[in-house]
Amino acid sequence: MAGVGKREKNKKKTRAKIFETALSLCRELGYERTTVEKITETAGVAKGTFFNYFPTKDALFASYYKELTLEVISKSESQEFSSAREAVLVLTDGLVDTVMNEPTIFQSIGTQRLSSQELRSEEQNLDRSIFIYCENQIRPGCENGELDKDLDVETFIDVLITTMTASGHEWRLAMGDYPLRDKMRSRIEFLFDLATR
Repeated sequence: MAGVGKREKNKKKTRAKIFETALSLCRELGYERTTVEKITETAGVAKGTFFNYFPTKDALFASYYKELTLEVISKSESQEFSSAREAVLVLTDGLVDTVMNEPTIFQSIGTQRLSSQELRSEEQNLDRSIFIYCENQIRPGCENGELDKDLDVETFIDVLITTMTASGHEWRLAMGDYPLRDKMRSRIEFLFDLATR
């Protein structure tokens, strides 16, 4: 059994090395020039080893996007909020912080997702996770009178997520020269104002 534990540690270590190498190269060279060949050469692993962990470069970056987004959702879920509005704004701020901590990588992921089925698919899965988080905050807000009791919750959340996505898209188009947090917050505040009795 000790061999299994060591093997698992080595697998995690190798995956982390590939991951960190890819991120470092993307920061330095950009997404397009960060190839599987360059990642494996720099990480000192064989191409086959890379493919044991990630079927493609896009899958590696989709995995990164997923891990960070789920971490923000989990952190938000662990907090208590006085309102649905506050809960959604905290989630939004966490997502913006994540993007702003790695602007080069998220610029690249955002641009690449237009042509990558793997990245688009992961984004749809993450949108579903964000939807569930928002639903768990907004339905009680309708029940306790914070929000209009007749609010179409599903449509409201769809509009919230679309607003988040559109704000991110505008940030990418502006090549980062865009007040992402302020724009996203003001738009979400506006939507909540509309949904308030």
